[in-house]
Amino acid sequence: MVIETEIVCHQYVKMRENKNHVYTLTDNDGSILSSPSVIQSHAVEYFKQLLASGNSGPPLSTEQISTIHQVVQRTFSMEEVEYMCRPITAQEVKEVLFSLGHNKAPGPDGFNVEVFKLT
Repeated sequence: MVIETEIVCHQYVKMRENKNHVYTLTDNDGSILSSPSVIQSHAVEYFKQLLASGNSGPPLSTEQISTIHQVVQRTFSMEEVEYMCRPITAQEVKEVLFSLGHNKAPGPDGFNVEVFKLT
């Protein structure tokens, strides 16, 4: 019975690992990226450009805006937007960090939350 439980547990872990892993990514040129390091650097660059202040990318089409409105059911007041755009304080970061549970899964750097709580 113990061996069967271990097998099921192992299968579940592998299934989650496969589900949470990006094996390939298609870039803007249609090229398929499969190397983990290339996928990582492409994703980082994509989000840097996407989130850069003063992003002067092409404007969204009416269809894209309509799709966004279908997915995002809530809009924010100017007061809420200003609050979310304000600088984050060190105290806020500390409060969130210490509110996290113990022995949570490690982040992309391999460290779990205890490491950061100790520093």
